[in-house]
Amino acid sequence: MNLLRRFTFSALLLLCLGLAASAAQPKVRGGNVMPPALRPGDRIAIVEPAYRLDSLKIAQAAGLIESWGFEPVIGENVGGSWNGCYSGTPQERAADLNRALEDDSIKAILCTRGGYGAIHLLPLVDMLLLKAHPKWIIGYSDITTLHSMAVCSGVMSLHGVMCGSLASGEGRDISAQLLREIITGQALPQYIVPAHPCNIEGEARGTLVGGNICTFDPLYGSGQDFLEGDDLILFIEEVGEHLHRLDRLFNSLMLRGVLGRCRGVILGDFEDCPPKDEDPAEGDVMAASVEELYSKYLQPLGIPLCCGLHSGHGDDNFPLIMGAPVLLQVSAEGSRITFCPKQDSPRHIFYTD
Repeated sequence: MNLLRRFTFSALLLLCLGLAASAAQPKVRGGNVMPPALRPGDRIAIVEPAYRLDSLKIAQAAGLIESWGFEPVIGENVGGSWNGCYSGTPQERAADLNRALEDDSIKAILCTRGGYGAIHLLPLVDMLLLKAHPKWIIGYSDITTLHSMAVCSGVMSLHGVMCGSLASGEGRDISAQLLREIITGQALPQYIVPAHPCNIEGEARGTLVGGNICTFDPLYGSGQDFLEGDDLILFIEEVGEHLHRLDRLFNSLMLRGVLGRCRGVILGDFEDCPPKDEDPAEGDVMAASVEELYSKYLQPLGIPLCCGLHSGHGDDNFPLIMGAPVLLQVSAEGSRITFCPKQDSPRHIFYTD
């Protein structure tokens, strides 16, 4: 009841209407469109859907974008302040994103950072604009919400580094270089991942979805949940969570039938899981690692599991194309992840160790 008192009746009505409208949108189960490759001089919008980022880092990232030959376009509300941690109200943040989606001169949308807050935009953003003007949406962590919305609209999206990482690495790290290759159409990645003791051998083809598990789990029933598709390759990463919490989220996926529609699973980084600066929780002793925990659940399903891909909140964050067809091959020697395997495109084969 306390939560309900914080909202006016009209605000609740608008929220419900927005969710109803999004639920009515068709769910895309495959055949997603890859956004066109960027060319020199193209414009990249910088938006702030979740927590705000220090303005200096945004300026540094914008400078890097310029050095790549693109024109950065910073959203009107980026750099603002609302409720202590956001650049604007949900309506203001959504307005920046909607303008970037609608503007056909914008060829990609780069998020400043994750944190929390993208879920506020779910009933306020018209992702059908993305279907009319396909473009890359780039980010990770809390930006998983936008990836889910993009894939449900029928457009591939890019799980990768954002302004904060680009500013600190000055674009020289491999994560930024691979991201640049993808958005410019230079090459698609094929990742070779070292063998892991929790791997489950096998081969699978499907559509890649996923990201931050704490972010995509609440999207159930929203009408913009990319987990409702079939023949999925599910990617999961997380940061700073106790094992009992990660166990609960994984059981939620099983109870909803998601894992029954998965053809394979890829586990990324689980940085600081369980948290090192907190007292151990009772549930943290249920397994030696997140990989061991999830592998035990997946063994009876007979689908391949790749552990140890450096994507997420670790030092390296190899970009992943959400909504893309993927071939996952797991053997005793290690794993191979191939994006758009039937597409005749240049490949950058990268060993992720």
